[in-house]
Amino acid sequence: MTTWVDECIAHAPPELCFQVAREIERWPEFLPHIRRVRYLTRSGPGNGKVEFTAWQIFGGPLRLPTRWSAEIETDETTLTITHRHLDGITRSLLTNWEIIPADVDTKLRISLSWTSTGWPLVGAPARKLVVGPYLVGSVTRRTLTGIAVEAQRLTHAGR
Repeated sequence: MTTWVDECIAHAPPELCFQVAREIERWPEFLPHIRRVRYLTRSGPGNGKVEFTAWQIFGGPLRLPTRWSAEIETDETTLTITHRHLDGITRSLLTNWEIIPADVDTKLRISLSWTSTGWPLVGAPARKLVVGPYLVGSVTRRTLTGIAVEAQRLTHAGR
């Protein structure tokens, strides 16, 4: 199993950070690397099977289109969100979001754990050396930062 943790601080209330993270259909409005998000099935607010398409940005004009679907579960009482990746290059990736009150700010944390890529001959090395840090890690950092910036913007806009 390969694991990663990434986090950032948002100068916004935790409930607002959770709301922004849960409203995934809005992500393409403020996350330039996310091209499209659509629910395939819904099972409650922020819950269901979702398809994502995104740009994997390598720097400059170099971008690679990517696609995956995930089963998403949200919990308003604990301010947590879980994405279980169902297909695509990140199949079997488990993404856990935590929205943590921290004094006057909010800590946004994403913990990722990955058990398989479906590539038996190069699975673990590819996952650990390439796919994790360069594909998953860069999307995670961009998403965390974008969620924090949008929550801060909404806080200052009086939402």
